[in-house]
Amino acid sequence: MKNNVSIEKKDGAYLTSLASKIFNNASAKKKTLAALVLAVAASVPVQAVEKLTVQGNRVLADGVSKSFAGHSLFWSNDGWGGEKFYNDNVVRDLRNDWNSSIIRAAMGVDDGGGYLSSPGPNEARVRTIVDSAVARDMYVIIDWHTHHAENHTGAAVDFFRKMASDYGHLDNVIYEIYNEPLQVSWSSTIKPYAETVISAIRQIDPDNLIIVGTPSWSQDVDQASFDPINGTNIAYALHFYAGTHKGFLRDKATTAMNNGIALFATEWGTVNADGNGAVNHGETNTWMNFLLENGISHANWSINDKPEGASLFSPGGNGLTESGAKVFEIVHDWPHKIGSNTGTPTNPTGPGTPGDDVVSKPCSVMQVSSRIEAESFCQMMGMQTEATTDNGGGENIGWIDAGDWVTYDVNIPSTGNYNVSYRIASEGGSGSIQFEQGGGNPVFGMIDVPQTNGWQNWETISHEVSLSAGEQTVAIAAVSGGFNVNWLEITPVGTNPTDPTDPTDPTDPTDPGPVGGVEPLSVVGNRVHAGGVAKSFAGNSLFWSNNGWGGEKFYNFETVNMLRSDWQSSIIRAAMGVDASGGYLEEPAANEAKVRTVIDAAVANDMYVIIDWHSHHAENFTSEAVDFFSRMSQDYGHLDNVIYEVYNEPLDVSWTNVIKPYAEQVVNAIRQNDPDNLIIVGTPFFSQRVDEASENPISGNNIAYTLHFYAGTHSDALRAKATTALNNGIALFATEWGTVDASGDGAPNQGSTNTWMNFLRDNGISHANWAVNDKAEGSSTFQPGTTNLTSSGSIVRDIVRGWEHKSGGGVPTDPTDPTDPTDPTDPTDPTGGSCSGVAVYPNWSTKDWDGGQPTHHEAGEQMQNEGNLYVANWYANSLPGSDASWTSLGSCN
Repeated sequence: MKNNVSIEKKDGAYLTSLASKIFNNASAKKKTLAALVLAVAASVPVQAVEKLTVQGNRVLADGVSKSFAGHSLFWSNDGWGGEKFYNDNVVRDLRNDWNSSIIRAAMGVDDGGGYLSSPGPNEARVRTIVDSAVARDMYVIIDWHTHHAENHTGAAVDFFRKMASDYGHLDNVIYEIYNEPLQVSWSSTIKPYAETVISAIRQIDPDNLIIVGTPSWSQDVDQASFDPINGTNIAYALHFYAGTHKGFLRDKATTAMNNGIALFATEWGTVNADGNGAVNHGETNTWMNFLLENGISHANWSINDKPEGASLFSPGGNGLTESGAKVFEIVHDWPHKIGSNTGTPTNPTGPGTPGDDVVSKPCSVMQVSSRIEAESFCQMMGMQTEATTDNGGGENIGWIDAGDWVTYDVNIPSTGNYNVSYRIASEGGSGSIQFEQGGGNPVFGMIDVPQTNGWQNWETISHEVSLSAGEQTVAIAAVSGGFNVNWLEITPVGTNPTDPTDPTDPTDPTDPGPVGGVEPLSVVGNRVHAGGVAKSFAGNSLFWSNNGWGGEKFYNFETVNMLRSDWQSSIIRAAMGVDASGGYLEEPAANEAKVRTVIDAAVANDMYVIIDWHSHHAENFTSEAVDFFSRMSQDYGHLDNVIYEVYNEPLDVSWTNVIKPYAEQVVNAIRQNDPDNLIIVGTPFFSQRVDEASENPISGNNIAYTLHFYAGTHSDALRAKATTALNNGIALFATEWGTVDASGDGAPNQGSTNTWMNFLRDNGISHANWAVNDKAEGSSTFQPGTTNLTSSGSIVRDIVRGWEHKSGGGVPTDPTDPTDPTDPTDPTDPTGGSCSGVAVYPNWSTKDWDGGQPTHHEAGEQMQNEGNLYVANWYANSLPGSDASWTSLGSCN
């Protein structure tokens, strides 16, 4: 079925012997280059490497698209521990025993013990690796390993001129001129630096491959693809860690390749982005297939014995780590080798192309109990997609014949029995589905497809299968054809899939357990609780959905996947325009379809989704709102993910005489279908006069009230209104807020934004930032026509990523009674008024290697600086508060 990388399992004793061999040889005396060449020539035929060139979006080896596999060494810096592996014996063993085709010399630049402070030893290590790789017919990446290359352009030019002069005549050599830029501009920072260094190399070496790092730790390859460097044989670095980066980053890579640039994964890991954690086998396998199918070469991080998940070796060389064993299997059995005749097609079948060829496209790992739309496949053979008239719209797959198949990546939470349900249609009947592991073995079960008397007459069929826990690829294979499939669901035995045409869904709405991968929300006093604990979640609001307004292009799975995986967003708000031009009243089907797409994507990503009736005049369209929310609650009310926002921003109208009567009618319609999901009601004057609503609240359960603010305009006066509302006992939800002025424009007000975030955090108020869009205004997340973040986008991304509580589980708030207005805690001081016992910058907690000096903080560790308290979001070694690796927790005083 799936063109998986074939992995031959090796026994533990063999792998341990490989580790010991490298360690025993690591300190052996280095041979000269001449001796190496003679020794290799005497034992095996010398086979020079193939010339690498870039053609379109592929790196070719002697004109054939290939994907090579290999390794990256650890930082070369003096005293960091990884430098002991910079010798010929290590390269020899990797080539002979591991079948490695690539070795990357990661020369540290500006960190302690790196090239700038210790140029002789670091350059000598790189030269050792280059000499050894050349002697053993391997590709060697000379890597300028820094996060701040633009600050050392002169040094980079000088270094790469020397490398090009000495090694530019060798086809083995690849120049990686920038390892991992931080979140800096591609066009204004990285590209100008790269052009300067490339020019210096090309004066000496006209054609060897050059690789350029991309923004955000070499992940935003799409940004580089919008403004590529002019030159020959240039590729772009894609870095990923399988425990963190998933479908969203593959989507970015696909965009980049579709825009015509070639990629090279000069660094990747099987674990989390911090270099630690357990191996994510399922996602690693997905990544390897993606690289192979797209002709992307790769080097695994890293050859070291540091006590972290990404290291190849256990500390002291006592065998391979779990990651090392996984990487050995991948590299050893990688189908493309130097000098082999195997390659990948330069024009593979693209997504949506019908025929007998395999169609591959980026996909997300789907969770059990969330609906898997048929068109969200990973790979497909022999089938085609078409529009469906089934409830919810979208596409179904059809033209299914015997032997056709389609795959999906899923996460099975625990080993056990599951119901697999299929939404099918068939005009003639007699079809048969085989549910199987991707690749065809094992087969989990089979089910016959009945006749439904029409290709768009839909029924749901189910059978029970036994599945093992973990992320995996499953497939629907046609034993016999003649049917269509619109979606499938995998649910634990004892639960029932929802038939969208059946309003009598048997799911018990009083069941307190989470449905849709999130904790149920409820209102207790003046707080919104998640799973019984007061929590504050952070997320994003989409722009108006109206046709032709520009923001509608973000109403898709890709956007929601990105916000979940990269921003770690817990909330997405679908702001469905109602009465303005191009909105729901004019074009109901198009706008409703956008909302449904966002709901499906949020459920698949274990996020909360706000269904927003985005109008300033909702009271004029009460019957339309009742009809809309009745259907939404029928179709989605069984999911804990769903939040109903029944009125976005009323104007300066009466709460008691206008807004409340409207809201009561809509709330009543929702409660006939959905007895308990959270409902949010707008408040007078653009949802700012929350105090007026608190004086005459709506009678009912699980109702919160909308608070909207823009940090450039609203400050203490609006917080005073919110405090009054809270003291009067109602719960608030900031479904829309901005860093800029209330007009949606202007520069971000960082100070006011920070004050607002502390207020929301202290009062357990969840929030969604306005707006995911690229309109030319200050509140937009993206710059016009790009996926580059605006100033506001950068601020908001840091806030959302660093927010304490996440959907699907999080850190409980302080147990102080949220209904007690006499709580003595200072609302501007989340630390409780003391930083006692917290390290002061630069007193770091953690060492990079045994015996070294502390150099950084790990994720979750706190540090003081200039009277303020910060927490590290991940590996952090910068001034607290200076970049995205830190989140401010407020003042120590």
